[in-house]
Amino acid sequence: MNRVVHIIKATGIAGAEKHLLTLLPALERENLDIHLIVLTEPCKPVPELFSALRAVEVVAERMIIRGHLDPTLPPRLALRLRSLVPVLVHTHLLHADLYGTLAARLAKVPAVICTRHNDDPVRRHRIIRWVNSWAMDRVSKVIAISKAIAAFTCDVERVGTEKIVCIYYGLEPIDTDTEFSHGVLREEFDWDLNVPLLGFVGRLIEQKGVVHLIHAFVEVRRFVSGAQLLIVGDGAERIKLQNLVAKLGLANSVHFLGWRDDIDAIMADLDVLAVPSLWEGFGLVTLEAMAVGTPVVASHVSALPEIVSDGHTGKLVPPADFKALSAALVRLLVNTSESRDMGLKGCKRLETMFTVDSMVSKHVAVYREVSGMLPS
Repeated sequence: MNRVVHIIKATGIAGAEKHLLTLLPALERENLDIHLIVLTEPCKPVPELFSALRAVEVVAERMIIRGHLDPTLPPRLALRLRSLVPVLVHTHLLHADLYGTLAARLAKVPAVICTRHNDDPVRRHRIIRWVNSWAMDRVSKVIAISKAIAAFTCDVERVGTEKIVCIYYGLEPIDTDTEFSHGVLREEFDWDLNVPLLGFVGRLIEQKGVVHLIHAFVEVRRFVSGAQLLIVGDGAERIKLQNLVAKLGLANSVHFLGWRDDIDAIMADLDVLAVPSLWEGFGLVTLEAMAVGTPVVASHVSALPEIVSDGHTGKLVPPADFKALSAALVRLLVNTSESRDMGLKGCKRLETMFTVDSMVSKHVAVYREVSGMLPS
């Protein structure tokens, strides 16, 4: 039985979790028996993630992790792996990489691989680098979700290039004419169909650079009459950002929507998506915009230049530079024909470079390489 056990620590549904919601059902269709173990904190059971997993028919279970250091987790996890008898274990994110690798070795699982999803600066910390180095010595292969992450993994975490393979996230394009009606945001707020809509979708944390977007929006409003900014998501910086919006006198034009489950419809209604991240392992939200033909203005950091083709599918600007960000946003909001053209080219780029079929076939190839028990 070709059972593959994936392990991830989750506190919500972010990029890595969305990736698994696409990848795991597709792997099942390749005649693999996929089982997911989600490490959850006692006070954060992430019911929304398990609901989403059930919706795509992925078998998943919860295992409690009691803090960053939990000496009880490796033996508990190893015991469960022995009962599941996988041909390989595939880990995602820091906690799962460390605990999952140790547990897999205790359970004598034939092969372990991990996916590197981000280039978080915390990984540069000396202790984290040492622990990661220990874990990476014990995995068969490291999947990097972008060339930028591959370089980071090699340079910072000292993983040999021969052990790293780059596999981009994949996403299916969406037929916006049949999947949903246009104008969901404009209808919700009772706005005219011509109101310029700028959006941000993601966690409200420092990494995402939303503070710079809000400062840029002050400039946008000077040049684009009636423009509205929709901030979709939540996080530790929400109150700080709301206070900044009030201080800048933007309360009537900046709207915090919290988490939404109609992201595709929201993306399709935006004129431009802003991704002002300070660093970004991939930026799945950019693919979500491309899938519905919405152009993107993003920071020129980490993996984002691999996804957004500057001047072709969107615009790239220096990080934390609100003047450059505002200029790019104004250009696309004002030049609607150029904006639509970029959105269409983005959709074509998605269909060429970031397909689910390519993502799945490359994963299966890695699985075959590291485990002789998988069929060719």
